[in-house]
Amino acid sequence: MAVKRHVAVMLVMFFSFVFNSNAQLDSGPWPMFHHDARHTGLSQHQGPLASGLALKWTYATGYEIYQSSPAIGTAGKIYTGSSDNRLYSINSDGSLSWSYVSGGSVRSSPAIGSDGRIYTGSSDNRLYSINSDGSLSWSYRTLGPLDYSSPTIGAEGRVYLGSWDHRLYSLNSNGSLSWTYAFQDYIYGSPAIGPDGTVCTACRDNTIYNLNSAGSLFWTYITGGDANSSPAIAENGTVYAGSRDNRLYSINSKGSLLWSYETGGTVECSPAIGSGGIIYVGSRDNRFYSLNSNCSLLWSYVGGEDFDSAPAIGSDGSVYAGNNDNRLYGFSFDGSFMWSYATANRVQSGPAIGDDITIYFGSKDNRLYAILSNTPTNATTNTPTQTPTITNTPTQTPTITNTPTQTPTITNTPTQTPTITNTPTATPTSTVTPTPTITPTATVTPTPLISAVNFQPDWAPTPSSGTLGFYKDSGGIYGTHPGMLGDKDYGWR
Repeated sequence: MAVKRHVAVMLVMFFSFVFNSNAQLDSGPWPMFHHDARHTGLSQHQGPLASGLALKWTYATGYEIYQSSPAIGTAGKIYTGSSDNRLYSINSDGSLSWSYVSGGSVRSSPAIGSDGRIYTGSSDNRLYSINSDGSLSWSYRTLGPLDYSSPTIGAEGRVYLGSWDHRLYSLNSNGSLSWTYAFQDYIYGSPAIGPDGTVCTACRDNTIYNLNSAGSLFWTYITGGDANSSPAIAENGTVYAGSRDNRLYSINSKGSLLWSYETGGTVECSPAIGSGGIIYVGSRDNRFYSLNSNCSLLWSYVGGEDFDSAPAIGSDGSVYAGNNDNRLYGFSFDGSFMWSYATANRVQSGPAIGDDITIYFGSKDNRLYAILSNTPTNATTNTPTQTPTITNTPTQTPTITNTPTQTPTITNTPTQTPTITNTPTATPTSTVTPTPTITPTATVTPTPLISAVNFQPDWAPTPSSGTLGFYKDSGGIYGTHPGMLGDKDYGWR
């Protein structure tokens, strides 16, 4: 009896731990960048199939949706950022619920907590926590833009985010600083959390870092180029990340190289992990790849331009990825082309799969799209007719504005060098599939009613304090070197 009671207690403790750790993230169909804390991009829902592809609605923002990938909450609301400095909350029918105005471009992808709060970064150097009604909960200011790294919600509601000030931040759910870790260069990708609670992020210093939950360095692995890709972590702790040395890397949970796969271009895209451990990743050689976990090539597809957006995987194995040829592509599990959907500009926003066979994604044509598999009986393509109900500006004093003037509890600077020599073990072969034949175009072109003020670049070299050398336009801080203006040099995720 004592043994049975002990086993029962252990089971209760185990399920309590699982419940509590999962409870920190919203239970909606796509609550954060790349779906989950491990950034697998794998949904429990099915996306649009080959037949009956239709536009459900579009929503026009005031400027481009550059890299912000939509998040979908339990109430069916869709959240996305825009370079018009706003975070948007869109109802499931495409109408506006509210928008929140930050002090800079919102290219970070939002994450939704279990209490309904939405977290997102901005180029005004702040991480914002927004209540479900669109009001400000708190903000935290770093010393660099939070343009590209998206927040990840982990255990105990902690929020992890990288900054251009060379630091990874761990913040408590009330906005207070838990710890920071200092790197040697900028962080563009989003941190992923492994099954053991370790935090993995890639850095522009060519290095992939793995930290424990307390902020101490566990291991590093040096690639041959800038590591701008957001890592994805498998159930067994294997880390997958791309690099500007044209390779996708597979690194085990101890930091040792398993393999690397060489593509024909830089790998800015964040990989996704499907059932059976299959990895999907795009490259700037215009190809989208499907690889086995042992590094063998399953298939590849040639798009019109580069694949930069983070792919999404449906429950049936279908895969969706955006391309710089202005299209979102859909592929079946075996790599067969299903469809492509044409927008008016690049699709670098990673798609998000809803629970109603609808897929949501943004485009640099300023629009958020919702497309679905079966043509609805009464299809709607709502044009926003209401003005934002909430347009909180940073002139409101945040309830918490913790700044890095607090001494970080941990600022470990990596001093060890990797002992692993990266040797490519495979090279891709060309398996070109037919070019797209289905190119449905949007039938509705809503006109944005939110006026875009000062959103066109007005470049002037205005270096900020310190040695980072940021260059600023009227919408936020973008560049890092003279001559590198805004997104001209980079495409992310």
